[in-house]
Amino acid sequence: MEENFTSDDVISGDAIRRLQLDDGDVEAFFKPEVMRSRSVPYSMDDVTSWIARATALENIADRHALFTEFAAIEDCFENIERGARQAVWSIDEQANLR
Repeated sequence: MEENFTSDDVISGDAIRRLQLDDGDVEAFFKPEVMRSRSVPYSMDDVTSWIARATALENIADRHALFTEFAAIEDCFENIERGARQAVWSIDEQANLR
């Protein structure tokens, strides 16, 4: 996502932050410094943690423990996933002028 931003002022974490902004927060969408000042529940540190936890799944032999940890990881990023899905849908809708 970050590679597709048109601003020259993009830093790591901007994409995940943008997914969590309220749709009506127009100022934050157009001013990177305002976007970065907004409080959001998840950061790139969380993403890094989820990746590490997912990588560690390969070391869990017990299938019930494996499923439990997998479900716990999935629950963590469910809201981000929902935001990404909504963003893709909105872009598609605008691109197709539906």
